[in-house]
Amino acid sequence: MHRLIAVASSTLFTCARRVRSCSCSCYPRLSQCIHASTAFILIMATGLPSLSQTPRPCDIYGNAGTPCVAAHSTTRALFAAYNGPLYQVRRSSDGSTQDIGVLTTGDFANAAEQDSFCANTSCIITRIYDQSPRRNDLTIECAGHFKGPGQNGEDVGAPADALPVTAGGRQVYGVSISAGMGYRNDATSGVAVNGQPEGMYMVTSGTHVKISAVSTTAMPR
Repeated sequence: MHRLIAVASSTLFTCARRVRSCSCSCYPRLSQCIHASTAFILIMATGLPSLSQTPRPCDIYGNAGTPCVAAHSTTRALFAAYNGPLYQVRRSSDGSTQDIGVLTTGDFANAAEQDSFCANTSCIITRIYDQSPRRNDLTIECAGHFKGPGQNGEDVGAPADALPVTAGGRQVYGVSISAGMGYRNDATSGVAVNGQPEGMYMVTSGTHVKISAVSTTAMPR
């Protein structure tokens, strides 16, 4: 069911599988099914024509006729032309929020923005932006059948600095999910329904078991 491919180091792997889209009743926690898929699958670029910019994962999928309908990453852009926010953090000191973007168009995350905003306090990730035109953003899981530790049984957000990783020679932050943490979108656009085919890829840390530490995901269809 799963095909594991080592990428970059022994702590990263790519998990690929065919899936069906799921509703709230299907998965009680999005932390168990972060619906989107991956980046760092640049090995798939072999043989593609050169572009004015190095193609990112969702550029590769689009060129193959399977455009991304969801593309989530706190570490990097998944489109060469993407220049928007990657994720949002909220600090505990005053409850204010800050979007964290890329260094330049198509680049890695500007983690220094988070470090500055969260200095001398703590932050959680409150939103992971969908970089695809579908805008299937992920927000903190609402209360469901299984009650989370948050207000009224909601989940809580992942600590923003819990998974520092190095990508492209720069420090960025992944998403480290533990029990009671999760993200969801119940009003998605463009994802497969009723058993339609859909690809799912994910880059995750092999040092945090239960498949719950995610740095980059992207979903082609």
